[in-house]
Amino acid sequence: MYGLARRELSADRLLFGSFVVSALLYAGGHAATSVAAGLLAKALVVADPIAESWGPISLTLVGLLSGLVKGGAAVGTATSKTRMAHRVGAAVRLGLAKRLLANGASSPAPEIVARAAIGIREVERGIEGGLLALAQAVAQLLPLVVVLVALSPPLALGALVVLLPFGVGIAAARRTWRNWQLDATRLSERIHREMDELVRHVDLFRVYGAAPKLEAELVRLGDLAERSSIRAEGGRVALSAANEVLAAAGLLLVLAIAPRVGFTMSGETLVPFAAVLFMMYRPLRDLGDARSILWRGAIALESLEELTSADVDEVAPTSGRRFALARLEVEALGSARGGERTSFEAAAGEIVAIVGPTGSGKTTLLRALLGIETDVVGVIRYGGDELTAASVGPSSRPFAWVPQDAPIFTGTLADNVLLGRGGPDDAFAALRGIGADKLRDECGDAIIGPSGRPVSGGERRLIGLARALVLGAPVLLLDEPTEGLDAASEARVIDALARLRGQRTIVLVTHRKAPLRIADRVVELGASERPVSEPRTTSLRR
Repeated sequence: MYGLARRELSADRLLFGSFVVSALLYAGGHAATSVAAGLLAKALVVADPIAESWGPISLTLVGLLSGLVKGGAAVGTATSKTRMAHRVGAAVRLGLAKRLLANGASSPAPEIVARAAIGIREVERGIEGGLLALAQAVAQLLPLVVVLVALSPPLALGALVVLLPFGVGIAAARRTWRNWQLDATRLSERIHREMDELVRHVDLFRVYGAAPKLEAELVRLGDLAERSSIRAEGGRVALSAANEVLAAAGLLLVLAIAPRVGFTMSGETLVPFAAVLFMMYRPLRDLGDARSILWRGAIALESLEELTSADVDEVAPTSGRRFALARLEVEALGSARGGERTSFEAAAGEIVAIVGPTGSGKTTLLRALLGIETDVVGVIRYGGDELTAASVGPSSRPFAWVPQDAPIFTGTLADNVLLGRGGPDDAFAALRGIGADKLRDECGDAIIGPSGRPVSGGERRLIGLARALVLGAPVLLLDEPTEGLDAASEARVIDALARLRGQRTIVLVTHRKAPLRIADRVVELGASERPVSEPRTTSLRR
């Protein structure tokens, strides 16, 4: 947490400098207020030349001016803390995105969504209300400590000796609270995952009449999270209150013990010392709160770092290689954990259909070809070069992936087709190449996606296919390209694929019959009459 903050905050020295200046002004104003309060109390209680020379009105005016300085500085520190917290949050979000894009995820999608939603906000709070608030509280306490020592070194030393055991006890209690906070965070993430599953599959749960079971589970998790959060928040407030009463407890014990050890105290010393000591209540409480929030942010950051399998810096850079249309050879390819192993060949420009029952390894085959499934056995050759251990991406493998449900983000049709590659003309050329001129004419420059014009299943498939063409990869891998489409949409997608014969090699996974009509060959997985490593291959076109 400290390393992350240091790296990001040092990137904007002007912003960090404004925080430091505001925090120091606030601390100076607080110290001036404390000294003015002490001298005013001294002037009102005992005859003191320095206090009387200032006079009650002058000392009160100093307190007023100090309050104004503190108010202005408080606005400055609050603004700086918020800006820096959001900068760090943006850096964490970008780092998470980079690691996911470079290495994939080591956790399921719902868990990533839950941790990211909770974790990034907690990291921002850890910077704003934790690390920076901690620095601000320390800045307030240091001048007060100096003033206390200047007023009475024996009393200051006595307060330190008395408070030290209390500080050790609070530190031990804080370790217990950390465990409570960790439990509360994990339960909060579990509830987010449950709600994500409920929303994504609500229709299925309705069909199965599973509402009572799901509602009961949500109630159970909610009760657990409530108890855990109450315990964690109660512990946090108790620790905060303990920090605040330390000063009063220290003063009380010093007053009780000092006469027994032969130290006599006069009102001239005790009154200003007590006034300044009481001004330490707020920064002591802020110090305890900041440490608690900082720890919560550190827990969230650690949780976010567990989502990815490696650090992005460990990923080798791509070579920038471009692949030409060539022969694809797959030999006994499958998961090292077991299951179906597939062998087939695809001549340059052929359409190969992969069929088989659920669980026969169709999806694993595509993931292995793409390099997403890394724990594999077998061999992948393209144009005579072995690519089995190649990295993921267009510079390392000749594949473009068209998933069953092509993701659509808010933007124009061209934005969604291009994904940052080329210009609008390239997008429209790709759409024209698959016979999707009607989609282009209907969408034009309108915004589509979650916050724009809705996109049908068939349109998603066409956008995904055009996106693959713009990538320029010579081999297209399609996962159930017509699944869930009506007859008209299915015909449009199949016609678009047929147009690409000879221009791209197409490997499509399907369990529907319509796409088989355009296949040059069919590779059947899971047939009982052949060995696992020898799937049946049927040539349909000559």
